[in-house]
Amino acid sequence: MFSCFNSVESQIIPIESEESIEESIEYKLKFDGITDIIHEVKNASSAAAYIYKNNIAIWCFGIKITQKMDEIDAIYTGLIIGITRAIHMNIKEIIVETHNNTIIDHMNYIVTNKQYPHKMYTEVKKLEKSFNKITYNHITFEENIKTNQLSRATLVKYPN
Repeated sequence: MFSCFNSVESQIIPIESEESIEESIEYKLKFDGITDIIHEVKNASSAAAYIYKNNIAIWCFGIKITQKMDEIDAIYTGLIIGITRAIHMNIKEIIVETHNNTIIDHMNYIVTNKQYPHKMYTEVKKLEKSFNKITYNHITFEENIKTNQLSRATLVKYPN
């Protein structure tokens, strides 16, 4: 298990009028998972997730999974970890992003569960009910590099 947190410094925003300023808060969840990428680590996978508030990381978590699973299972595990944490943080609107097209296509119904049945898809759909709004976006690998690095670091730091 690997966890990291960033402290968020408060910002002083000058108020030009006495009208109240409503701050727009945007939460994003980025996730990833990997499997068997490092020769020394056999039959292991890892998953990771970051939650951002207005583009500042406020939570991240990586976990080594000792059971054999494929890459899609590992990535879904990262998604479930992140969504579960967002629920515990009482986040009601979130943008979910990863560089894996398969997962994003599943969640956006581009590829239906009947075309590619996956056991974790149903779990994610149940968790979605805790949000007022959830949006799934595909991003580039470079935009998801921190999450991928956390997933890799978790596997290396806790080999066997």
